[in-house]
Amino acid sequence: METLSWLLNDGLSLLNAAIFQFNAYILAPVEKLPYNHRVRQRNLDLARILQRRYKVPLEISMEILSHVPEARLLISEVVLPSARVIHQAERTILLTPPLSRPQIIRLSGIDISITAHDQGHCDDPARGNWTWFDAAIVSVPEVVNTDENPESTANHDSSTSEGGIRQRRARTKLMENIQARYQATMHNTHAPIEIIQELRAGDMIEVIACAQYMGWLNYVDQATMRVWNVDDLVSEVE
Repeated sequence: METLSWLLNDGLSLLNAAIFQFNAYILAPVEKLPYNHRVRQRNLDLARILQRRYKVPLEISMEILSHVPEARLLISEVVLPSARVIHQAERTILLTPPLSRPQIIRLSGIDISITAHDQGHCDDPARGNWTWFDAAIVSVPEVVNTDENPESTANHDSSTSEGGIRQRRARTKLMENIQARYQATMHNTHAPIEIIQELRAGDMIEVIACAQYMGWLNYVDQATMRVWNVDDLVSEVE
């Protein structure tokens, strides 16, 4: 009964005060975060503080925190400069700037929005849908000597750039166009957790538009990628 009384009074007051200070600190609009492992770990750290200081059961604190709105700070927005048509090829349509280690540590989500369509017709729908979008991590190693180490890029897609050999890894399919539909559709998704977990300092995130086989066209009208950070709520309470 004593714990329940604290929870209904002092506990909620403490949480509300911490959230208010946190949101005011980063000057960002309050917005519910997509669930990911970093959000859960931060909630768990805060719940342990409440358990240690005020003897609140961990399960109760976690339940409260699962409904707490978080504040996000937009650190990067990449927009497709103009419409593109991809035919029997793949093209990079979005590429973030290199991400720093502090940005990656505090990464809370990567939102991707693409408006696109295929050629609008298909002779045999049962044979597959061949316009789609992938996401990948892109890095440019400081030193790459393929003469001395020919296997150094064996497990990566590679392409050359002014900064050296650009390597892709953790490539994952994001979405497909609606098959045989000429009307453009907006697709909204998040970068897969496999991408987020693999990020290292200096990495970039790439979105690739693909079309395979004769007659398949990928018309990309608009595309946007937003990278979000969240500061450490636990440090505000500690």
